[in-house]
Amino acid sequence: MRLSSLAATLVLCCEPQLVIATERPENVTACDFYTQKTIGDITPANQQLLMTLVLHSALLGPYSQYNTVPVDDFTGALYPRQYQGSYVDLGVYFNGALASANTGKDEGEAVDFLDDGGLAIARQSKPGNGNTQSNQYVFFTHVYAYFGTFLGCSTLGTPEFPPYAGKASMYEVHKYMDLNAAEMGYFIEQAVKGLISFGFSDPDAQFVNATLAGKFDKRCPPAEAIIPASAGPQLQAICVAPDCALSANDTCSVYGDVTAPAVANATLVGNFTKDASGQSSLNISSTTSGATPKPTSSSSRSANADLTRIIFTLLVGSQLLTTHMIGLF
Repeated sequence: MRLSSLAATLVLCCEPQLVIATERPENVTACDFYTQKTIGDITPANQQLLMTLVLHSALLGPYSQYNTVPVDDFTGALYPRQYQGSYVDLGVYFNGALASANTGKDEGEAVDFLDDGGLAIARQSKPGNGNTQSNQYVFFTHVYAYFGTFLGCSTLGTPEFPPYAGKASMYEVHKYMDLNAAEMGYFIEQAVKGLISFGFSDPDAQFVNATLAGKFDKRCPPAEAIIPASAGPQLQAICVAPDCALSANDTCSVYGDVTAPAVANATLVGNFTKDASGQSSLNISSTTSGATPKPTSSSSRSANADLTRIIFTLLVGSQLLTTHMIGLF
């Protein structure tokens, strides 16, 4: 599943205005093209940096020297806010606040996915602070490789840019998170804005949008082989709460029951709540006003037990501990 030709944008049948001429040749993959356009020569290091920009921009907003294109309302998915009528704070899934990580057991567990440098090191475009066994390093590098496969990085699979080694089923990765429509929609929106911010053309960015929404943002889709294709058909739904749009030809009978993740650390959860139906909200009874609190700096987050942590989406797990996505996918 590579973004390798303009023809792929034809999936946007309902938005034909997006199918326009693009600067990227049809026989050049998105990863190869934007590596050269944004960073420089096609090397494993440069292509891994491009995938770093994909993930970190989705999470952090315009954080780097490469985010040169102004994009309205581009904050990064870690910015807690009201979105589509729900309060969204994706950080609680990654700081050990909720028992939402699939580590291979019959229930979710609390796992800290910012255990090796946290947001400060992420803002340096690094997956961690040197510990290659950390949850943070494993999560970030798996997402890099997942997107590298999707976007067609020609150097992926080399020793410097190893292939994706996580779970093939995005449902298995994310099933204990109980993600709802607002949470998925917010992450996908910010991921697409991140692509545009460092040079993706509108057709290419919108193809990614359509793919993320079509493959992962529907409830109970039939099993499908995505990444790696060699794994065969796998359950891929990431949006699983009752308010997620039901997939055509749904196969809900093969998906497990959906339950909200248990609170593992009430201090880290703060005023964020999630009910049995998967709806998230901000409990303002203990706040001084009804306004949505703004995120603090990374140092303040650390001092306050890192209330805003990394999502994502986007996407990835491992054999040792199956992590989350947000999903881009």
